[in-house]
Amino acid sequence: MNKKISIFCIWRDSELYIYKTLQQLEEIESLDGFEFSFYFYENDSKDNTVEILQNWISKRNGKFLSEKLNFTKFDSTTDPARMKFLCECRNKCKALAEKNNSDYSLLIDSDIEFNKLNFKEQLFNLNSLHNAVMTTANVRQNIPDFTFNLSPDSYYDSYAFRDSYGNYGLTWSDSPFIRKSDRFKWLLGEPLITMSSFGGFAIIKSDVFNKVQWHSDFHCDHVNMCYDISRYGNIYIIPRSKVYVNIDTSKYDLNSFKNAAQQQFFER
Repeated sequence: MNKKISIFCIWRDSELYIYKTLQQLEEIESLDGFEFSFYFYENDSKDNTVEILQNWISKRNGKFLSEKLNFTKFDSTTDPARMKFLCECRNKCKALAEKNNSDYSLLIDSDIEFNKLNFKEQLFNLNSLHNAVMTTANVRQNIPDFTFNLSPDSYYDSYAFRDSYGNYGLTWSDSPFIRKSDRFKWLLGEPLITMSSFGGFAIIKSDVFNKVQWHSDFHCDHVNMCYDISRYGNIYIIPRSKVYVNIDTSKYDLNSFKNAAQQQFFER
């Protein structure tokens, strides 16, 4: 019997990369042994995002909700107002599936580069690791590891990361883990338990996903939900499942990143 997969994604002014993302979803959709449903939420786009999504999802099982909220469009910032709004958007997207009777739910960020191998790797680990209820990706950004100089890129989603002891993640580092033993396992490609991780590409057992919501106080939008998920089992980050995000580095002073990266480690 085919396994049922629900896929969730929120969008806004996504035309720059939307065709690539949808093509990546089509690659996953081509896998045998699965039935896919898609749940998309969009608000306030000024480009052709709405029309593109309406056309794409009309040929598939799922739902699409578009709203005009006239809400502020934030840059990539830790502003609490942005975190609260993202939680509201993600919960609206989640609600589109209503009872969500699928076996697994795949949560993606719309600007992430991924493929079907990421899906297969994370699903395999979800079904084989001890007490696993969620697996998350090793999301890479085009900024070097300024902390240890181990790689030409670095882990991106450190803001949503907490290790199994609750430690915050290292930024501009090949591995977000602060503990030496965890970083060694990361280099070996071994899955690691976290209290919170997302990485733009996460698979969760739907019976667990149905029990939680996104909610934010001073944390990233994903952190509190991950804490709630951890009550039902383990969240694992999968180093071998590499997905990618492209940062416009022209907007930043990379020398300041380098100085901050080295200082953050030695201050802990």
